[in-house]
Amino acid sequence: MSAAATTAKGKSPSAAARWGLRILIFLLGLFAIVAVGGWFTMTFGGVAGIELCPQTFERRSFAYYEIPLTGWQVTKNTRINMTGDMEEYLVTNKLLPKTPKGQAIWHIVQAGRGRRSWTGDAQILTNYFDAEDADGDSIWLEWTQTNPKLAGILWPAISQLAIDELYIYVPEVLSLAEGAEDAKDQATFSPELNKRLGEAYHAAALRCQEAQNHEAAVAYLNQALKYAPDNSEYVQARTKSQAAAGGGQSETSPSKNKLP
Repeated sequence: MSAAATTAKGKSPSAAARWGLRILIFLLGLFAIVAVGGWFTMTFGGVAGIELCPQTFERRSFAYYEIPLTGWQVTKNTRINMTGDMEEYLVTNKLLPKTPKGQAIWHIVQAGRGRRSWTGDAQILTNYFDAEDADGDSIWLEWTQTNPKLAGILWPAISQLAIDELYIYVPEVLSLAEGAEDAKDQATFSPELNKRLGEAYHAAALRCQEAQNHEAAVAYLNQALKYAPDNSEYVQARTKSQAAAGGGQSETSPSKNKLP
């Protein structure tokens, strides 16, 4: 055998070396994929925000990561209590109905996913909780402490509106309480509040009827009639939606039927 042939043969890589090179390339490729995937997830897969429990008015932040475009959560959801003094006072002084165990619901106040962010209707209510006067004192906490009897009527009604996701009617209902006092308004506050709540649920029902969502309309009208049982307009509207929905009386909670 010639010296040239021996030299060429000696330079030829072994099968083990070839497999080692393939494995190295595979591992480098896998590392690159993981690195790019991790960067993509960290950049576009972050989900964070604040949410409100309408039954207890608790607030909390949340944050986790998910694989973009898939919705697959890849990290634990970290939550931090953010309940303010106003909300804590309502719970401590039992001004809200007791929530059955395991039935707490949460609504988005504000949230973001990746580089996109949005606000939820619940922010309408939290803006009132956070409202302060010129001295930095909570406006509604001060009102609640000064007028505990009216507060015991008002806040359960606001909670019910929130549960049913009718936050858009919170400002006009709260406007009834502005300037109202225990000492002079106890006799008139409750009837006025019931009237305003009935109108809010009726308005929500009409929107559902326009969208041909009669099951939701019936649920809202059932709630309206709890506040105004003798209102013939609400009765007629419910009859119309019951007929359109098949004649049954829906007992579905309004919160199960979102407005269009």
